[in-house]
Parts: sequence; C-alpha cells; structure tokens
Amino acid sequence: MVRYTLGKEDKGGARDPVPLGAVGALPAFADVGIVLAEAVGRITPDDLLSADHGYTQTDRKQILAHVRLRDMRSISKMAATSLTRALRGSDKKRGSSLICALSTRFSRGFDNSDGLSAETCVNLLHASTAAGALAEAPQIAEALTSLDGLTGNFIDLVLIDIFRHDHALSGLALALLLSSTERMAPQAADVLRTAWDQLREGQARLPEVPISLTELRAIAAAEASAAAEAEAQAEAAAKAAAVAVKAVAPPAKAAAVGNGAAPAVAAEPEPRSPVAPAAAEAAFDGTAFDGTAFDGTAFDELRAGLERLRASFAAAAGSAERVRQAYADQRRPAQHDLSALNGLAGEFDDLRARVEAACGGQVTEASADALEEVLDQAVTAHFRRHRVRALAEVAGPSVLEALLSEVREGALVGAPGLETLADLISLGGDPDAFLERFSLQERFRQEAPDHWAPVAGAAAEGLLTLPDRPPH
Repeated sequence: MVRYTLGKEDKGGARDPVPLGAVGALPAFADVGIVLAEAVGRITPDDLLSADHGYTQTDRKQILAHVRLRDMRSISKMAATSLTRALRGSDKKRGSSLICALSTRFSRGFDNSDGLSAETCVNLLHASTAAGALAEAPQIAEALTSLDGLTGNFIDLVLIDIFRHDHALSGLALALLLSSTERMAPQAADVLRTAWDQLREGQARLPEVPISLTELRAIAAAEASAAAEAEAQAEAAAKAAAVAVKAVAPPAKAAAVGNGAAPAVAAEPEPRSPVAPAAAEAAFDGTAFDGTAFDGTAFDELRAGLERLRASFAAAAGSAERVRQAYADQRRPAQHDLSALNGLAGEFDDLRARVEAACGGQVTEASADALEEVLDQAVTAHFRRHRVRALAEVAGPSVLEALLSEVREGALVGAPGLETLADLISLGGDPDAFLERFSLQERFRQEAPDHWAPVAGAAAEGLLTLPDRPPH
C-alpha cells in the first residue's frame, strides 16, 4: 500500500516546507478537474460581487483585463456577468487564468511563509487546539478573516484553486473543503473525500473529520477581534504617552530651541478647515497630472512612501506601549521610543504634503488610508482622462469621417459619452461580450449627442481603432 506521509522536522529543527505532504501525489488529484468544473458551474455574478470589496486596485485591474474592461473602483453587475461568462466559456486558458486572478489574494496564505510544522497543521484541524495553532499561523489567520462576506460558492472556488495548484499548505485547503461537500455534486464531493482519505493513510494524527471552515473562521475572527482591541489600547496609550512626554520635557530642552536645537516634542499641527465633499472630489480628479506625460514613477514613489509610513505607524505603536509601561513603572522611557513617537507626525505631514502637491487638493483626514484613497482617486481619474484623449486619434470607416471628426474634437475638451465609447471600442467585435456592448451602446446614446449613434454601432462591431498610446 502506498502511504502519503506527513512532513517531518529534521534533527536540526528545520521544518518541511510541505508539512502535510504534496496533494499532487494523491491518486485522487487526477480528478481535480471534475471538482473545479463543478465549482465553476455554481458561480453566479452575485458570488463575484461578494468578493469585490477586498481586492486592491492592481488585483481588480488584472481580473477585469480578462474581459477587456477598463479599470474600475469596483466590479459592477455588468462586469460580474462578463466575468461569470468568461469562467464558463469555451476558452479554458482564459477561464483558468481568471480563476487564478480571483484567488491570488487568498492563496498567498497557503505558501507556508509562516514555516508551519506538521504538528501545527494537525492542531489547526482539531477544534480543541485550533486557537493556539492560529497564533503560530498569522498568514492562515489573515486568509481566513479575508473570507468574510464571501458566498459559499466563491469560497469553494478559491479553496479548490488552492488545492489544484498544490501549494505547500494545499492539504489544509483540502481539509477545509470537506465541510462544504454537502452542497457539491456527488461526484465532486467523492473526489475530495477520497483525496482526504488518501492523505490520512497511516497518519493517525490527521482527524477523520477535520474542523469545519465555519468553526475555524469563527476562531480566527475572535482572535482578530482580540488583537484589534489590544491595538486600540496601544493607540490610547500612545496618545497618553505623547501628552506625558510633552508635560515632562525638561526646560533645558525648551531653552535649546532658541539656540537652533530641535524641540523635544513635535508641535501640534494647525487644524485644517474642512473641505466640502464636492470640492474634495474635484480636487483629486487627476488634473494635476495632465500635461506631465505621467508614467507612474511619481505614483510608485508616493506608494513606497506610504508603505514606509505604515511601517512607522506599526513601530510607533510598539514604542507607545513601551513608553506607557515605563511611565507606569515610573521609569524614564528609552530615547529611541520617544524619538519614534516624536518623528511620526512629521513623517506623516511630509508625505501628505507630497501627495497634495502631486494630486492637487487637500487631504483633511490625517490617516494613511486617506492618503491611499486620494492616490487611487487621482491616478484612476488621470488614466481615464487619457483614455478619452486617445479618441482624438480614433480611426474608422470613411463613411463616418464627419462624425469621427466631431468625436476627435470632443476628445480634446472631454465631451460627454466618450469614456463609454472607449469601453465600446475595447469590446468591439467580441462575440462573448454582446450584452455588455448592447448596454454600453444604450448608455452612449443617453450621454452623447443623438447624431453620434452610428459611431457607437461601428465601435460595437469592432470597426473603430485607437492608437497604442494616448497623445499627451
């Protein structure tokens, strides 16, 4: 009998990167296509809409590219319908690639970057030891909490994709799928149960019935809630520590400021006047990038600065807790902790000023999330405007030349309906996008001048072309 053994730790303590063994070696793995096809068949547009909230702009752009739709801040009902059709379509390569794009943000937790041992993995699958094991598996815990709000059908698709790619912890994905087999077709359910039995051969430590995904997610959510509460307490302690630092700053330090030395505590920033919502929206419409031949470098630099700021916030939270404890013990805090607290406000203000200068407008909320949202708004708007300006060089049938000339002129001034026309051109002639093209044509007729309707028809048929790059 062939046995599929658990990974083991060697005598030096090194951990097997595949602690539960490679699922790709299981005989039942040959039938993974049956399981995947069954899961895809259950996916609906509503399942895809349930997952939209957690994707980054980059992830969403990669997903929408599979149906040749422009970058969006969220996946619309129309886009979800197109994506569902692509999953079920005859182009298997595109469907497989789309599944990978949909599951990437979840699968990262199953590469065993935490270095889990076989024992920890086994403990994760027993209800009595799961909480302690999750403390050693932050990547798995994060993957579990990221499933909040998703439908069962979508979660099944994600876990099956992780299983079929034979990641280091695909054995965990297989175990968590077992509690979902009741909603699967019998043949697909049998494949998963057989695969689990094969993984357990000769391995008494693996449970016959592992913890359900619902139970493990509940434990992960409870642990995350406790961590959030501890973080909130640390933030409160940081504020108290900052006030205490200012209160106990020695006069000698204050006197040194007059001699050109840096103050011991950063001054409170002047309060900013609130910006009306309409004004705030206009402030970050991407116009600050116009005429700059923006190539993304400035945006990448600001993104890097934002990541450094987030790291500084995390480090300062630890410093705040140590400062709080020092005051509670009536000790002088370590200077590096005080410096971390004092320097953070200045780092934030510097990055906020750079974001405002690059994007145009004012960021009134003093948070890293607000800075990221402003960057997303400005850059997305900028590239949308560039897509419209590309229509200044649109080409098509000579019989439409008079109308196309009007479109080219309209592209230079941002005439209404042209962003929809750009979407139509990108989908032109695609037989799998008939409904999307029809919807876009109707929208174009509502937005653009009535006599431009033939232009929309030509775009839908794939008769209009754009340059590779929009003109600056």
